[in-house]
Parts: sequence; C-alpha cells; structure tokens
Amino acid sequence: MLLKRPFKKGVGEHDKVQASFELKEEVKRVSEVMKFANSRLFELEKLNAAMFNAISKLVDLEGNSGKDVGNDSGGKDYVS
Repeated sequence: MLLKRPFKKGVGEHDKVQASFELKEEVKRVSEVMKFANSRLFELEKLNAAMFNAISKLVDLEGNSGKDVGNDSGGKDYVS
C-alpha cells in the first residue's frame, strides 16, 4: 500500500518554501534596481543644479553689462 498523503503534503510545503524564497529574491532585485534608479536621479539633480547655476550666472552677467546678449531685436529679454 502506497502512502500518497505525506508525500503530497511535503511537496506542498516545499512549493510554499520555494515561492517564499523566490519572492524574497525578487524583493532584493527590486531593491537594488530602486537604489540604482535613485542614484541616477540624484546625479541628474546635481547636473540640473549646476546647469541652472551656470545659466543664472550668465543672466546676471547679461544684466550687469547693460547689453541684451542673444536678443538681436533690442527689446526686453524675458529670461529672469
């Protein structure tokens, strides 16, 4: 006589443990991807700040020189 129940129960438990392990691994992968994405966003934020500072300095220089640099019409420049 074959005992199928204990073996079947063992397979079910194994499947649950395996699924739990796979979910934990997926969470680790997602966590690493989020860390990478956040680091890239941080680098872009630093780059944007540097570009803004450079443009602000150019605008300040333009305002201090009394000339409209980049505006050939002689009218108001709307960059502030």
